[in-house]
Amino acid sequence: MSFLDEINRMQEQTFRAIREGGCGCHKCIKARGHIAMHFVVCPICGNKRCPKANDHNKACTNSNEPGQPGSAYA
Repeated sequence: MSFLDEINRMQEQTFRAIREGGCGCHKCIKARGHIAMHFVVCPICGNKRCPKANDHNKACTNSNEPGQPGSAYA
């Protein structure tokens, strides 16, 4: 199996878990041992810098501003 095939296999595991109802935040993806090879965005506002994209327990700020506390991009 090539490196690219392995990356695609791991990404499909991540997407399958999300399709089956698993949380898609960075925290939960990592807890399942998966790797996010896509932009993880807030399920409410769709922003990648929103703290809720990083951890589903955080509040949605409806903002894509850099440096937000709790954001993966702080």
